[in-house]
Amino acid sequence: MFFCGAGRLYDRIEPRIVATFGMAIMTAVLSVFISLFPDTPSMIIVGTLLLLGLGYALFSSLHKIAIISSVEKQYLGIASGKGVTMRSIGQVLSVAIAMFFLSVVLGAVTKSAVNFLEFITAVRLTFLIFAAVYTIGMFASYFQVTIR
Repeated sequence: MFFCGAGRLYDRIEPRIVATFGMAIMTAVLSVFISLFPDTPSMIIVGTLLLLGLGYALFSSLHKIAIISSVEKQYLGIASGKGVTMRSIGQVLSVAIAMFFLSVVLGAVTKSAVNFLEFITAVRLTFLIFAAVYTIGMFASYFQVTIR
């Protein structure tokens, strides 16, 4: 099994490069999700989800390390708490955005095969918006100030 510790990468490669690469992987995967069809083989979906996990691991863990290593020892708890809070807010906003697009595209309809195409349209629109946000995040990650 291939294992690559984020701490080792942090020591060997500039963290913003690895984190940006992780964000680029996630952006690419979201772009693949936009083009999925109902008859897409499940192995392609599993493979893209594995890549999404790899991208998240590269991005998230190195940003956590960067946050913790950029503050004085007495502020570690505050920095960690703020990082978790921001991550939680991001997750809640992501779900809210996804539900917004689902409700705008689908409206007040019941589940049926008739509105399946509208559902796919809403999901693709959501992935498109998130891919755009991830692209912005990728540039923000690359141009961040590096503190060691």
